[in-house]
Amino acid sequence: MRRLRKTVVFMVVFLLAAVLAWPTEPVHAADSQWINQVWSDYKSYKKTVSAYQKYQEQINSAYRKLKLTSNEAAEELERTVLQDQEQWIRKLRPI
Repeated sequence: MRRLRKTVVFMVVFLLAAVLAWPTEPVHAADSQWINQVWSDYKSYKKTVSAYQKYQEQINSAYRKLKLTSNEAAEELERTVLQDQEQWIRKLRPI
């Protein structure tokens, strides 16, 4: 009786181990496929981010140039207006 019980317990443990070990290969394959897909998506995302950063830097550079030229033009206009104003003040000032 005791020997039979040990044999049954051994068989149950062996079957349980076999059942637990058997489906791991398809699961591993599915995990591997999923990981590869995530990695591929990440690489394409990284390329997109890199392209966006380059584009944003170009936009920022163009904006800085436009701002600089606009500010210079505004300062030049202000100088001209102030010079004209001083001339008119001198001309119109009663002697």
